[in-house]
Amino acid sequence: MELLPLLQQFVLLFLLLCCSFSSVFPRSHELGILLEVKESLIAGGESLSDWNRSNPNFCKWSGVTCRSGRVVSGLNLSDSSLTGSIPPALGRLQNLLHLDLSSNALTGPIPTTLANLSVLESLLLFTNDLTGEVPPQLGNSRSLERLRLGNNRFTGELPRTLGKIRALSLLDISGNSLTGVLPAQLALCKNLTHIDLNDNRLAGSIPAWLGTLPLLGELKLSRNQFSGPLPPELFKCSNLMLLYLDGNSLNGTLPSEIGNLEVLNFLRLDHNQFSGHIPPALGNLSKQLELRMSHNSFSGEIPAELGRLQQLQIILDLSYNNLTGSIPPSIGKLSTLEALDLSHNQLQGRVPPQVGEIRSLGYFNVSFNRLEGDLGDRFQRWKADSFLGNSKLCGGPLDQCRRSANKHSSLSEAAIVVLSAITTLAALALLGLGLTFFCKRRREYLRARSDVSCIYSSSKSSHAHRRPLFLNPGSMKREFRWDDIMEATNHLGDEFVIGSGGSGTIYRAELRNGDTVAVKKVPWKDELMFNKSFAREVKTLGRIRHRHLVKLMGYCCNRGAGFNLLIYDYMENGSLWDWLHRQPGVNNKRKQCLDWEVRMQIALGLVRGVEYLHHDCVPIILHRDIKSSNVLLDSDMEAHLGDFGLAKSVVEFYDTTSTTESNSLFAGSYGYIAPGSLTLLSSLFPNFWVFFQLSV
Repeated sequence: MELLPLLQQFVLLFLLLCCSFSSVFPRSHELGILLEVKESLIAGGESLSDWNRSNPNFCKWSGVTCRSGRVVSGLNLSDSSLTGSIPPALGRLQNLLHLDLSSNALTGPIPTTLANLSVLESLLLFTNDLTGEVPPQLGNSRSLERLRLGNNRFTGELPRTLGKIRALSLLDISGNSLTGVLPAQLALCKNLTHIDLNDNRLAGSIPAWLGTLPLLGELKLSRNQFSGPLPPELFKCSNLMLLYLDGNSLNGTLPSEIGNLEVLNFLRLDHNQFSGHIPPALGNLSKQLELRMSHNSFSGEIPAELGRLQQLQIILDLSYNNLTGSIPPSIGKLSTLEALDLSHNQLQGRVPPQVGEIRSLGYFNVSFNRLEGDLGDRFQRWKADSFLGNSKLCGGPLDQCRRSANKHSSLSEAAIVVLSAITTLAALALLGLGLTFFCKRRREYLRARSDVSCIYSSSKSSHAHRRPLFLNPGSMKREFRWDDIMEATNHLGDEFVIGSGGSGTIYRAELRNGDTVAVKKVPWKDELMFNKSFAREVKTLGRIRHRHLVKLMGYCCNRGAGFNLLIYDYMENGSLWDWLHRQPGVNNKRKQCLDWEVRMQIALGLVRGVEYLHHDCVPIILHRDIKSSNVLLDSDMEAHLGDFGLAKSVVEFYDTTSTTESNSLFAGSYGYIAPGSLTLLSSLFPNFWVFFQLSV
């Protein structure tokens, strides 16, 4: 009986020892694996500097994530300046859920040992220099949800075994040299929401089985070698929001079933061989933001139903086709459209005046068609290049239209005498009126010349104070003279225009002292007070300074000239909108594609500028019109936020009963305005939209 208690104590001690060994062994085992991984990699800078035996608690090493039981569940070594090949030892971390080695300089193939990670959920190896084929063994990773291998140098075909990964939701192998066709086995991956195979050498037809993926939201197959017509089954993807098929050899007609994609936001079909009519069913895509169909062989008329795309904003590009007929006036209903290109077609008739009333347009081109008629004043703001190749067009920025003369005259001699007398008297009267008007205008000019040397701080005070012509809020060392600005821009001539918007036109001015500045012309609104937009910009930029905000160097209010001027630092690289749409700059050189490092630099600059307005200014300033065309880029591609014409100050942010000057006022550009009332949080909505434009 006395042995029973001793036996119980022995069993208890044995169990405690077993538990101790079971908890210590995995830790020492994974510690050795991680040190072996470090030995296989070449780390630059301070990367992996804390991976050593003197710090045995590897759960606190940089990039290492552990879960209960102190086992490694995640490795995030992205952007760590790593070189060398991927260590095969990683395949022994049996509890690894997430592996991220992206944005390094790793070389060689993907080790097949990674297929041993049976619980792996995400494998991110994009933006490296990996080679070889995509291992078919990855199909054994049945828990894999996200597979991103883009921007490497993989070759060979897409493995059919990927179809065994039923949990796969994101597949990105873009920017490689894959060949062959899309394997039909991928149809088994019913959870796929994103497929990105852009920039490869894939061929064959677009497979019909894509229409069987119920959750597919993004399909990117741009710049491959696909051919043949589009399968009707593709348009059964009711959740498809983005469809990129540009840069292939697709042909045939565009089926009317495309109108079934009711949630589609982005459609790119340009640079293919499509033919036939543009289906009116495209007008059903009410959520469309971007529509590119250029460089095809579409024929027939432009459907009037395109005017129903009320949310179309980024671009409508139908250039380089064989379209005929007239431009439908319904295009003028696209009130948020920023770019419209109908050039290089066979369009006829007049340019609808409704199109000239789209104030949001930043790019417009109808050149090389068969258009005719008088453009009128609505198209005056566009350069003549927008209308080249239309010999029968006139007016607007083109030559004035010639009126046809009377073919015959049946007037009698008496009528001719009477008309001659009336004409002479009218000429004398007009001459008298002209002299009177000239004298009056000269007096006003002389008075304006005196007005132009100063502005008034108050329109009501009887003792108004006088200020310098161009008040430089940051420093009084630099002076700008009206005559110098007029001389540098040939009196604000069209050849110096570098941009235009809703509040005014912007000119480039090279001054005598060698400085280059940007001059914004704002029309005069009231005789004794500033235009609201002009006053807001002077008031806002005149009291703040930040490296990521456009610097206001001076301003002038000139009643005699009929307009106001704002002088800024000149931004050599134009606006972010120009770069995203690859538009020609001041030097007429087309913008190149932005790499990801520059895009990140621009995004950070915008964030820092907005952070300054929201957190360092007293009172807080809400910009209210953040968009890509208001993000300007200097010579180093640094972002500077400009156009503060709609800016508002928050009177007292911490008082919940206080509001901005008008927090319920509708302001901003279409597509960049957050729903609901204006708050500090909702004012960040345009930032996210600009970030999205930078990411696609």
